[in-house]
Amino acid sequence: MLVSRMDITEKLHGYVRFVGKDYINLLYSYAKPLKGKRAVMINSTKDGGGVAELLMSVVPCFEELGIATSWLELKAPYEFFSVTKAFHNALQGESIDSLESKIHAYENFYRELVEEFNRPIIETLNSLSSSDFVIIHDPQPLALVNYRKKDGSKWLWRNHIDTTKPNKELWQFVYNLASRYDLIITSKKNFIQGDSSKYKVIHPSIDPLTDKNRDMSTDEIMLKFEQYSIPIDKPIVLQVSRFDKWKDPMGVIEAYHKVREKGVNCSLVMLGHFASDDPEGPALYEQMMDYKSKHACGDDIYLISSHDPLLVNALQRTARVVLQKSLREGFALTVSEALWKCTPVIATDIGGIPLQIQHNKNGYLVECYDIDENGQPISSEERDNHISKVAHYICKLVSDSKMAEEMGEHGKEHVRNNFLITRKLKDYLELFNSLTS
Repeated sequence: MLVSRMDITEKLHGYVRFVGKDYINLLYSYAKPLKGKRAVMINSTKDGGGVAELLMSVVPCFEELGIATSWLELKAPYEFFSVTKAFHNALQGESIDSLESKIHAYENFYRELVEEFNRPIIETLNSLSSSDFVIIHDPQPLALVNYRKKDGSKWLWRNHIDTTKPNKELWQFVYNLASRYDLIITSKKNFIQGDSSKYKVIHPSIDPLTDKNRDMSTDEIMLKFEQYSIPIDKPIVLQVSRFDKWKDPMGVIEAYHKVREKGVNCSLVMLGHFASDDPEGPALYEQMMDYKSKHACGDDIYLISSHDPLLVNALQRTARVVLQKSLREGFALTVSEALWKCTPVIATDIGGIPLQIQHNKNGYLVECYDIDENGQPISSEERDNHISKVAHYICKLVSDSKMAEEMGEHGKEHVRNNFLITRKLKDYLELFNSLTS
């Protein structure tokens, strides 16, 4: 049964102008058989990181569609997150020292400490019934499957990590846990490891109504630039990402340096923040600050540590070009965020990035150089060529504002058709219905 405009709740009605009323009606029709069911989302942080941002939008939408949805955060000591950060890196292909002891520490947390730190989660899992869905995000809470009972609930593990070439020993440990779920959800077909029938591919999405993506007035944008003392007298090259070595921040600065050597005048803004479950970020930020200070054009490089969605929005709208120069990547929604604001993107051709960038149409894809198990380039010449190509594309877009504008327009339509939250809601509703039919 279709719903009238008055029946559409406020948040979902806000998406009508992006995808049309019929699409919102379709979501309600898919949700109708799920009325009264419950979804439990569990991840390891509500502060920082793409997963938290996704859940901030998905949870209220499920609620409005009639699915009672709770979002719980796994709590743990600092040492636990040091282990899971090493897991994250190793799942992306990095070598991992003392794997056996790290696995022991991970398991020991779940044997001895998880209940002490996470009473609300344990109580929720103990209260499940056959009408419930449990969606566990990433490796940190993966072993909560040990608390799964024969209550008929459906368990899904949502892996947001690029597992194209995972560390084999660690992956075996992770997969032994993941295979106890009804399904593994991943962002791209290439990330599937093991029995493909255990997987469902669902691409991430952006929410056009959040502060990070909503429309901004010129006055709002200028206030943000004044607040953070960012000049706009030159075209801006921008990268927005966590301070993480896999985002290759040093490579970004090197590419910018080559652009300046070519005589192209622009500034570089690198905006990031620290996720509470990532202990490596602050040290990398200090390393970046030291690296910037050694460059002749360092005064035009702005390194900003802030979790300010409106600043992200203002920068992505104002930048001439956005970079996403990751070495490994689950999806990189920062690409779709920038494209949605009509800004072209230059990025490496890894993870979910090629799904978002149409080369020569809404941005440029640059082949990523090969890296070893420590994330270091196997060939310095190959890396130099990669950096030079990124710099070449930056020069093209900074020097040709008309071309950048045309690419940006194509980018917005590509995101509208493929990477808005409404499409992801539809994917989840279809999946829930298939699991209960």
